[in-house]
Amino acid sequence: MKIVIMAGGKGMRFGPRSTEDLPKQFLPFHTGQTLIQETVSRFLKFVPVSRLYVATALFVAVGRAVA
Repeated sequence: MKIVIMAGGKGMRFGPRSTEDLPKQFLPFHTGQTLIQETVSRFLKFVPVSRLYVATALFVAVGRAVA
């Protein structure tokens, strides 16, 4: 089994904490981990890290807004 985690949005509905420079998947939550870290941790109970993939947008991958 392979797991694909969708993390490509800007997270604008989670404002004002979420911005283009810091989308919601990179915000720390209750545990102190980011949303993406918490998601990966949950899936690691079922599959090895080599079977996890994160689908994201270019602006997230390069760390800035892309025109």
